[in-house]
Amino acid sequence: MCTIAASATMAGHLLVGTDKGVFRSSDRGAPWLNADLPPLVHRIVMHPKTSDAFAGTEAGLYRSPDAGRTWRRIAETGTNDVSGVAASVDGTRVYAAVNGSGIFRAVLTGR
Repeated sequence: MCTIAASATMAGHLLVGTDKGVFRSSDRGAPWLNADLPPLVHRIVMHPKTSDAFAGTEAGLYRSPDAGRTWRRIAETGTNDVSGVAASVDGTRVYAAVNGSGIFRAVLTGR
């Protein structure tokens, strides 16, 4: 296992990022469902105020508007290998640390 995140707004909802992709659970870990995201997830975080989730993978930065059910790449990050992700406390921005390229910021507008 590489990373784990719990939702602040949805009790019992967990996301786990691994070298096999992302797995999600809506009932505290029983069962785990594959969330269909590219493998080698370095970091996963949940939005502090919504059901959005963000994943930093070897293939780039991804966003899920529905707590990990579906994913979409949201940022061009140069080398693509996103090793760190953080969401702002107010939920308006997400930051991505990209190996060899620096820090990227995405301003979140809408869902």
